[in-house]
Amino acid sequence: MLVLRYYERFADHAVSVARRVVYLVTGDYADEIDPATAAAGAAGTSSAGS
Repeated sequence: MLVLRYYERFADHAVSVARRVVYLVTGDYADEIDPATAAAGAAGTSSAGS
């Protein structure tokens, strides 16, 4: 049971890192991005207004 708690914390940290990477790449917070349009924007264009 203790191992599962560590896996959960590891997953929480991974999500945190992924959200920071999304912000660094797109300039938008991950919570504000529409998943339907995120796949279209993954081709290299940014919606940061550049």
